[in-house]
Amino acid sequence: IYKIVVGDKAESFNIHTSLLCSSSAFFQTSLKKEWEDMRKDSKTIALQHDDPDAFRMYAHWLYCRKFPLADDRDEAYVQLAKAYVLGESLLDAKFKNTILDSIITATTTFDYFPVGQPITIIYEGTPVESPARRLMVDFYVYAMHSGGTSWTRHLGAYPKEFLVDTLTKIPIVRLAPASSGSRPWTKSFENYHEEENNSSKTGLFRAKEEDAGMGVVLVS
Repeated sequence: IYKIVVGDKAESFNIHTSLLCSSSAFFQTSLKKEWEDMRKDSKTIALQHDDPDAFRMYAHWLYCRKFPLADDRDEAYVQLAKAYVLGESLLDAKFKNTILDSIITATTTFDYFPVGQPITIIYEGTPVESPARRLMVDFYVYAMHSGGTSWTRHLGAYPKEFLVDTLTKIPIVRLAPASSGSRPWTKSFENYHEEENNSSKTGLFRAKEEDAGMGVVLVS
């Protein structure tokens, strides 16, 4: 069992080694003996810059393969966005795929696409080629195409990259039929999946210099 200390307030989680290494390329590397020897406490890993609430979701998923979500749609989308960014940080493609599946399912449950803060969270915490970015753009563009008005909210607060991606996609969608069957996320969730055995190549490069003699953990 390893102790994972998360966030500025150092919230602790005790998790079995086999689960930590089951799908996270970050943990698969950082729990190797050569990295353990560099840490002051070999059985403790500090994730000072990660979100404790998101890690709580991750820990719940590791043990139960599911996680609780808020009943409020906006809060739930923020939870999922933060969880996806954590999955990016931990280089866990399987978890990220699960989060995107949950976001797509939530659009049916809530009959509402994520807008505002969830999109900003994803764009600030993912690389250019991220499937999560592509999904957010698709949601936004198809909402515009369907004639709804929710897409007009928060326009001034979105990252520039998101607005550029959206404007680039608009002409493509304009040529597609307006029926829901043409929406890519309704055809297959896997359109937005990463290869689960290749997370170390598809995730962000993680380089962290942690406190308390933790050393530097590099995964590329």
